[in-house]
Amino acid sequence: MCSPGNRVHKHCTEFTSTSCVPCSDSTFLDEPNGLTACILCTNNCDPGFGLTVKQPCRPSSDTVCGTLEGFYCLDPTKDGCRAAQRHSSCKPGQYISHTGTTSTDTVCADCPEAYHVIGLGYKFLLTLSVIQVTCERSFSTLKFTKHRLRSTLILRSLGGIMLMTTEKEILMVLDTDDVIDRVAEKNCCDAS
Repeated sequence: MCSPGNRVHKHCTEFTSTSCVPCSDSTFLDEPNGLTACILCTNNCDPGFGLTVKQPCRPSSDTVCGTLEGFYCLDPTKDGCRAAQRHSSCKPGQYISHTGTTSTDTVCADCPEAYHVIGLGYKFLLTLSVIQVTCERSFSTLKFTKHRLRSTLILRSLGGIMLMTTEKEILMVLDTDDVIDRVAEKNCCDAS
């Protein structure tokens, strides 16, 4: 019989005792045994499945997997875990009642109605300031355009430039070649 981490090299005879040798790299035996070959270590601690190596393979023990941060074990083993799942995320209007651990999922509970209304009010207030700043920026640009370019542009052109300045997002997605072709067609037809 060989001790854990060792395998039989030569069985005993009536004249000799059993000869044992250590398990080689990536193999193990975790109990006293009479085997002539060690067991291949498992390499199934896949981070894609929420697992990480908790303890690498040793001659006397197989690889032990643990869970990654943010995951909990679905299939526990004696020392580790075979399968893990990401902790649940709470939905809007819920809060974390119990934080998830390596063995339990996150528990969510519904927020009291007042907190949900306060959250909506807060979002509304934050949105208002962004809208106001965008609006002020547009008027500032219009003022600049009006004062700087008034002397060189006729009123019709000034209106177009002001519109392009305030609606910059729309202007940026236009195909400039298409616009040039349309203006050329219009000028060509107007000239005849």
